Amino acid sequence: MKFDPEYCSAMNIRYSRETLAQLGRKGFLVAILTEARTKKVEKQEGSSLEWGVREVLRKMKRVS
Repeated sequence: MKFDPEYCSAMNIRYSRETLAQLGRKGFLVAILTEARTKKVEKQEGSSLEWGVREVLRKMKRVS
């Protein structure tokens, strides 16, 4: 909601090529967080997902 108050959720979905393709065809905004990208926040238990969403939204400059 910090980026756009009209949205109040995000989804964390297990990666598969099929799911990624389906979401792309439906027009969803998709980002992939790899273990390497979350290493820098690994010491802050429970914060890697929050950090990942924030980084994706910051870089993409849009929510939907």
